[in-house]
Amino acid sequence: ETLLRARERRLDVGLGATLIACEDQPELDPELTVDTLQEWSAAARVHLNRTTSALARLTAFNDFFFDTLGIEAAPTRGGGRYDEDRLADLLLPHVLRRRRGHCVGLSTLYLALGYRLGLPLYGVSVPGHFFVRWEGEGLRQNIELTSRGAAHEDAYYVERFRIGGGQVDRGVYLQSLRRREVLVEVLNNRANFYWDRGDEARVLRDLNRVVSLSRNYAQAYVGRGFVNLQRGDLRAAEGDLRQAIGIDDENGRAWLLLGQVLLRRGSGEAEAALTRATELDPQSALAASYRGLLYQQRGQPRLAKTWQENALQIDPRCHMAWIHQGQAALTTGERHEARRCFLEAQELQPESLRAREGLVIAQLDGDLKLPWVARQAMKSVFREYERKLKASPDADSVQGSYLHFLGEVGRNVERAEALAAELIRRNGTVSNVELAAIALGRLDRIDRAIGLVSRALTRERDEGGDQIARLETLDDRLRRAHRSSSPRDLL
Repeated sequence: ETLLRARERRLDVGLGATLIACEDQPELDPELTVDTLQEWSAAARVHLNRTTSALARLTAFNDFFFDTLGIEAAPTRGGGRYDEDRLADLLLPHVLRRRRGHCVGLSTLYLALGYRLGLPLYGVSVPGHFFVRWEGEGLRQNIELTSRGAAHEDAYYVERFRIGGGQVDRGVYLQSLRRREVLVEVLNNRANFYWDRGDEARVLRDLNRVVSLSRNYAQAYVGRGFVNLQRGDLRAAEGDLRQAIGIDDENGRAWLLLGQVLLRRGSGEAEAALTRATELDPQSALAASYRGLLYQQRGQPRLAKTWQENALQIDPRCHMAWIHQGQAALTTGERHEARRCFLEAQELQPESLRAREGLVIAQLDGDLKLPWVARQAMKSVFREYERKLKASPDADSVQGSYLHFLGEVGRNVERAEALAAELIRRNGTVSNVELAAIALGRLDRIDRAIGLVSRALTRERDEGGDQIARLETLDDRLRRAHRSSSPRDLL
C-alpha cells in the first residue's frame, strides 16, 4: 500500500507489480524477480549505448526485448489452457519467468525495464487493451507489444476499439499514463480474473484500491458497480455507475448496468439508461435484451418480444437473451417454448446455472412435482450452488440466486431460511430483503417474510430512504398472499 502511494518519480513499477503478485501467491520470490529486472536492464543498457537517436534507441530496445530475451505475446483466446494461464500472463514474476504475457503483462515488463533505463515510456489504455508509447527526445511513437512493437498510429486504435472523440478529448483513453496508472491496470485486470473465479472479496479489494489510487478510472467504478449489482446493493451500484458515467459518459457498459440497477429498483429512469446504452452500442445484444426485459416487466409483451427478437438478430449466440425469452415464456405459461429457449441458452453456455435452473422450473407442474430426470437435474443445481458457496461463502450473488431457485422449486425450506438469514445479516439491502421475502413466501413461510419486510420498512422510514413505496407494495403482496388459498400465484 505504501509503495502504491509513493511519489510518481520514485514509484518503482517493477517492484510494485512484483509485490502485487506476491500478495496472493506468497510462494513467489520477489527478490529473484527484482534481481532479474536489474540484470536484464543492465544488459539492455549495453545495446542502447551503441545508439544515439531516439528512434535508434527504441529500435534497439525492441530488438533486445523480443529477440535477445525472446519475449512473446500470449494467445488472446482459446479454451481451457488460455483460461488457466490468464493470471500468469498478467503478473510480472510469471511473465518474466515464462517470457510471455498478454497486453498488460507485456507492458508491465517492458515499462519496468524501460524506467530503469530512463527511457521516456508510458502506458496507454484503450477499451479492453493496453500498449506502450515512447514520448520524448523528439519522438512520439506507439509500441504494440502484442505485435512485436508495431508502430500503429492513434487512429488505428480509435477505429479498432471504437473510441469516441469525446473519450479522447476528456482523457479517458489514448493518454500517456503515469506510472501509478500502470499498476492500476494490473489491479483492475486481476479483479476481472478473480470475478471469473467467483472470489468476490478479492475483486472488491482490488477495485477499491484502484478507485482510491485513480479517481479518473471509469472502468473500476463500472467493475465495482457490477459487483454491487450482483450483491444486491443497488444504492452502492448506482453510485459507482453514475461516478463512471461522470468520468466517461460514452461508456456503454456503464449505461447498460445502470439500466439494470434502475430496472431492479423499479425506477422510471431505467428506459432512458437502456436507451442510451443502445445508442452508444447499437450492436449490443445485451442492451436490447434488457430493454425487452423492461417492457416485459411493464406488461408490454409485444414490445418485449420485439426487443428480444432484436437482441437475437444482433447476436443469436447471446445466451442471456435466450434466458430472458425463456423467463418471459414462463410468465405466460408457455412452458414448451420456455424449455426451448433455456436449451438454446445451455447449448451456448453449458455451465450456465440460469439455463439449468430454467429447464427445471419449466418442468414443474401445478403441484411442484417433477419427472425423475428433472429431479436429478434439480439436485445437480443444488450441488453446484453448494460448491460455489463453499468456494465463496460471502458471495451475495450466489446466495441470492440459490435462494431464488429454492423458492421457485419449493424445496429445502430449512436451507432457504438459513440462506435468507445470512444474506440479510450480511447485506440487508432492500433488494436482498425483497428477494428473501418472496422466496420465503413461496416456501410457505409468509409470516417470516412479512417480518423481514416490516423491519426493512421501519428502517427505511427512519432513515428517510427512497424505497418506502417499493417495500409497501411488497408488504401488501405478502399480506394478500397470506390470505389467499393460492399464495404462490401472488408471489
